[in-house]
Amino acid sequence: MTVLDEAGELLPVCHTLLDLMVEHDALLCSGHLSPAETLALVSESRRRRVRSIISHATSFRIPLEVQQELVGLGAYVEQCGVGTFRSDGAGAEVSAGIRAEVRALGPEHIVLSTDLGQVTNPPPAVWFGLWMEQFLENGFSEDEVRQRVQANPAWLLE
Repeated sequence: MTVLDEAGELLPVCHTLLDLMVEHDALLCSGHLSPAETLALVSESRRRRVRSIISHATSFRIPLEVQQELVGLGAYVEQCGVGTFRSDGAGAEVSAGIRAEVRALGPEHIVLSTDLGQVTNPPPAVWFGLWMEQFLENGFSEDEVRQRVQANPAWLLE
């Protein structure tokens, strides 16, 4: 599924959905879109003053430069810990990459989540706590972590 037509413009249904979001003061989550689709959708959502969050930024390989552009449009960036729990041993590298992106964007633009809940993964609450410990152990303050897991999501859901 894409949100863009062949000319690179948002599909009419996207405008309808954004109209409904304005009417109901809803939050836009970008979902599993490409960087180009995400930029187009968030640009239009910003024009309409719809709050937005970029889902799974690292998981969907949205480059840091694009994340910075999206943040400049007022979007929040969600970083998910699910990729840090990998059986192939790459979790530490994924975690370090996420932390670098989080540092670059600043605490006021990030929401941290797990994207867990699958039966084959650990319980979300347990892994979330372990993931937050990784941030604290790598130089993030308690206030920065709290902002990313409590204050920013609360503001988005107001």
